[in-house]
Amino acid sequence: MRRETRSAPQKRLKVARIIARLNIGGPAIQACYLHQALRPEFDTVLITGRLDEGEGDMSYLLKSDDGVQWLGTMSRPVRIWSDITSLFRLVRILRHEARNPAQVCGGTSLASRDWRHFPPARPQHSESR
Repeated sequence: MRRETRSAPQKRLKVARIIARLNIGGPAIQACYLHQALRPEFDTVLITGRLDEGEGDMSYLLKSDDGVQWLGTMSRPVRIWSDITSLFRLVRILRHEARNPAQVCGGTSLASRDWRHFPPARPQHSESR
């Protein structure tokens, strides 16, 4: 007798994308288009800062503000207190979006890894004749 197995509904993967500003340029275009394209299949959040005066705005590429987090303290000039505030807000958003703390810690541990123990990459030369 054949048993039917019912699979539990799969949870959608969560994707967080962080960009300093949606000013004019390729990274902002890529972030907007990728956020929109992945939205139907993934739980995506786009975290972005504010523009300064005179900067072009690419946020018109977003069809809606669904899944977009705007951080007013994240901007171009280096301002120590605003940057620290932005860091704490980013951590709060990522902890809220993640299913468990290990998901947040996994990304930060990769960035803090001591890379001195890995040999440097050596260029591969091919001999063409």
